[in-house]
Amino acid sequence: MEIYNPDRFLILHDEIEGVVTDVLTHLMRNSMDHGIETTSQRKRLGKKVWGTISINISIDSEKNVSIEFYDDGIGLNLSRIFAKGLDKELVDMAMTKTELLELIFRPGFSTAEKTTMISGRGVGMDAVRHYVMGLGASFEMIPQIEVDETMLEKVKALKDDVYLPVVFRSSASLKDFSQIKNSA
Repeated sequence: MEIYNPDRFLILHDEIEGVVTDVLTHLMRNSMDHGIETTSQRKRLGKKVWGTISINISIDSEKNVSIEFYDDGIGLNLSRIFAKGLDKELVDMAMTKTELLELIFRPGFSTAEKTTMISGRGVGMDAVRHYVMGLGASFEMIPQIEVDETMLEKVKALKDDVYLPVVFRSSASLKDFSQIKNSA
């Protein structure tokens, strides 16, 4: 794992630290269980045999903090997300790319074929977003390539798996967090 924090350490109030720890733990579990390929898959794809999870922390002069989380794995399987959405009657063929991406934030939604000790229970990305936003921070998923209409049609055809690498970013003002500390 790589943690990049070039400016300084980030010190948070206990309540906020707990949420940040829980969020990063959940994202790491998803990366390890779903995102980063097996050693043999990575070799076949010409990648290093070990996967990399990166966390970038930045704080600007206005005390705005941004935490970005990503891995070098294969990315979200959009085809599986769409298929599971069809199975659960959450989507139709007119679905937009934004609606497709938002499916991972629905309560109980999981693309896992089986539950493991690490993940797959459908309690996850919705809870991550809920807790982060409950602190007054933003939480967004940023696609690393554009999901265009051609890609969306390929996903809807359900013939081939289509993967999308993403970055998860949370941003907030540390000034807002100081109010939580003073009210505790």
